[in-house]
Amino acid sequence: MSGQPLRFIRELSTKGPEASVLLTSSRRPSRRTRALLKDLELTIYSVVRLTRGHESLKDLNALAASNGLKRVVIIGEWKGNPGLLVAYSPSSSGLVEVGKLSIVGVTLRRELGSRATGSCRYVAFTGGILAKGVAEFLSESFQLKLVEKPTDNYVDVTLSEDGSVSIVARGREGKLLGPVLRVRPLAGCCEGST
Repeated sequence: MSGQPLRFIRELSTKGPEASVLLTSSRRPSRRTRALLKDLELTIYSVVRLTRGHESLKDLNALAASNGLKRVVIIGEWKGNPGLLVAYSPSSSGLVEVGKLSIVGVTLRRELGSRATGSCRYVAFTGGILAKGVAEFLSESFQLKLVEKPTDNYVDVTLSEDGSVSIVARGREGKLLGPVLRVRPLAGCCEGST
């Protein structure tokens, strides 16, 4: 690693102690993946986005650990679209995987026509054990507080009719803030507790 990127340092200083998640992508992201990263940075309060470039997983671990960040979240791609969300925890022995979700659909803020802004600090869910498992995963990965009835901007997790789980950033009155993701948990992730 050749030092810390200036934009990253600027964002860290702006967010201060609230910054706890390093968000990045695979090495050569498509425009759609880059747009999703920006949307997530705008709607989740704890996120600091990093343009990955040639940084290895070892470099990302060192960067997160040296700045006191608790998680590293990487958005991977499938056929030029966001296809995988993987969360890691930095440690002295390298990044340790927390879990991953398969992204089966994305609607970006610009596609929704959303100009509303706000940073989400909470996550809430409806729809049973699978939605609860995804909400717990998001809470752990993005350092959000899991609540039953949010009083401020929040990430809403609901079970869809097709068996996927929808993730939507919403404002206090339920107004749409950010991107809409449809995900499916991968084996061993997001089973939820009974």
